[in-house]
Amino acid sequence: MLRTYFQRLRALQRNARLFLLSNAIVNVATGAISLLYGIFLTRLGYGTDFLSVLLVVGIAGAGLGLIPALLIADRYSIRSLLIWSNLIGGVAAAGQLVFPLAPVLIATTFVVGASASIYIVLTPPLLTATSTAVERTHLFSINATVGALTLVVGSLLGGFLPVIMGSPLVLHAPFVAPFRPILVHGSVLPLQLALLVAGLLAIPSIWPLARMDDAVAQTRERTAVAAERSDWRAWLQHNLHPAALRRFLAWRGARFTAYEAILGLGAGLFLTYINLYFVNHLHVSTATYGIIASASTIVLAVATLGAPLLAERFGGVRGPVSAQLLSVPLLLGLAFITKVPVVAAFYLLRGTLMNLGGPALQSFMMSILHPRQRGAASSAFNVAFQVMSAVGGVASGVLIAHGGYALDFTLAAICYMSAMLLLTPWFGREARLLRASQADAAQPSKTQLTVEQADG
Repeated sequence: MLRTYFQRLRALQRNARLFLLSNAIVNVATGAISLLYGIFLTRLGYGTDFLSVLLVVGIAGAGLGLIPALLIADRYSIRSLLIWSNLIGGVAAAGQLVFPLAPVLIATTFVVGASASIYIVLTPPLLTATSTAVERTHLFSINATVGALTLVVGSLLGGFLPVIMGSPLVLHAPFVAPFRPILVHGSVLPLQLALLVAGLLAIPSIWPLARMDDAVAQTRERTAVAAERSDWRAWLQHNLHPAALRRFLAWRGARFTAYEAILGLGAGLFLTYINLYFVNHLHVSTATYGIIASASTIVLAVATLGAPLLAERFGGVRGPVSAQLLSVPLLLGLAFITKVPVVAAFYLLRGTLMNLGGPALQSFMMSILHPRQRGAASSAFNVAFQVMSAVGGVASGVLIAHGGYALDFTLAAICYMSAMLLLTPWFGREARLLRASQADAAQPSKTQLTVEQADG
């Protein structure tokens, strides 16, 4: 499988390979920064309720930034827009690390969110424009795989950077002395230096973008963006038509959307500040948490590969729901157990069980929906999950600040369990019927058997 991926990677167009390289560099820096950023702010005295404010501001920046991003996407080359997005986002991120005052943090978080919207808008059309129809699926898959692997590298790097930056050799180095007046002091300094170094790692990502063949790609990229925008308008016209809405709001789509919304709320409550739970609450070192976070990503990837086997063995609902329900006691254990080895094992096993069930349930839902409903349904499922995950993240900060992690994790467990227990009465009968029809389709008829035996 890896050999096939490398062969596909070598066969990709030059612009596609350069974009993948740039994205990989950015993801390494992002993985390190995301692991350390919340820890850095809490060590400066900010509470999780303030971090929730920053989360809302970042989401608002990304959401509002989508509007101008769509307007300018077909007026300028994607290469130039991506370079400027990197530069503006990088300067804003550096500003919040060097001057971590509340007003500066709020303003720069908005700018970082807005600059990120450029990537949200431009990445799909860029990948589409720099690939043939045969290559396209593999390119999107390679992009996702490279993204996951480089985030693992970033998490590991982020865990060990504070240890390196906290050594006397670095703290008393000549290159640190000139910046002493604008840096923080005391035990938080290694975290600040680690974040700044992680940010510097993102700078080389501009080089592959600058090397992209703009003269060749620009027309294709603009065409792809324009096509995507027209497809979006067509999607709205088709799916917001009253008849389409009535079709989607049938009990299947609406109920699975409710499931995704409740699941997203639980995910936001549990996962948003999981790094603070390990480092600030359990007093795990950043290096140890980096290893745990990296192991979690790898385990989730392996669990995703096992999801089809679960669906094939136990059917569309029963197996995935059982796996996900087994994860709930592990989540409750995280709320009350403080033994780090036990907590780490529970955390990894919980993620495995949840990820085993998720893809199988989504596959089941697509199977029982009418083909014309699947586009609208998939969009609704994702929007419901993402929006409620953001709501859960905001609520999580307030809950942790005033009630602690036990309350937050307990409410997350209730959300997860509620979502899972709703699925069996809602879809159990259809899952059995679907499984029976698939079994009938897989068995050759008596007539086919007679013909095959005669041929034999």
